[in-house]
Amino acid sequence: MLLDLFYCGTLICGGWKPYLTFDFVLTTHQFNPTPFFREYQDRKIVRDKVWELHNKGWGYTKIHRYLLENNFEVGKHRTCVHTMI
Repeated sequence: MLLDLFYCGTLICGGWKPYLTFDFVLTTHQFNPTPFFREYQDRKIVRDKVWELHNKGWGYTKIHRYLLENNFEVGKHRTCVHTMI
């Protein structure tokens, strides 16, 4: 009988909880500067052109070569286009 009284007020019976609980959402990208959540309006022309060519079926190497030949401001390595895609 003593054990029944002891367990009746705990979590097993749905009564009180022997500790405090907190629900919170931590958004870690707010504390770490990252380029993924920024809007670069000056690069919109380049990004739109990359998506246009990518949707035509071009690969990132061919897109990078096209951007360099047409004087777009893009990195010197072709993988920068792959990152945009």
